[in-house]
Amino acid sequence: MDKLILWTLFAVGILLLILSFRKHPVKEWILIFAITGYLCSIFGVLIVEEGMLSYPVGIFPSYFDTSPLYEYLLLPVVCIYYYQSSFDSNWRGIIGQALIYSCLLTIFEKFLETYTNLIEYYTWTWVDSFFSIFFMMIFVRGTLKLINQNNQKE
Repeated sequence: MDKLILWTLFAVGILLLILSFRKHPVKEWILIFAITGYLCSIFGVLIVEEGMLSYPVGIFPSYFDTSPLYEYLLLPVVCIYYYQSSFDSNWRGIIGQALIYSCLLTIFEKFLETYTNLIEYYTWTWVDSFFSIFFMMIFVRGTLKLINQNNQKE
């Protein structure tokens, strides 16, 4: 059952990724996807190597101790949608939407941790997940804002 859940999440992630690139400006969506994936790979390895959590079941061969599905597809895609939905928002809207997205992802992760073998928490908690997702979204959003401001000056 766990593998079926992962393959379903993979299919949904690919579909959402394709749909996210239908809106313009595509270069920003690619940047968000790349920055989020890069940061997640660094922090994901650190967290797993420290023994804070593990991913006992995966759909890829055991080359990875982390979850490439989450770090390289699902979270970056969610960050794209977060950025798109908060594109014209003021700072309250940006923070509010980051809270909503972080909350939904954390609830889903906690559900998977409780009822499947996909995630195993050791010293990691749902609170850690919530804040790491929230700050990741805010950081990526701020980074893209700085990039856009720099491009407008040139």
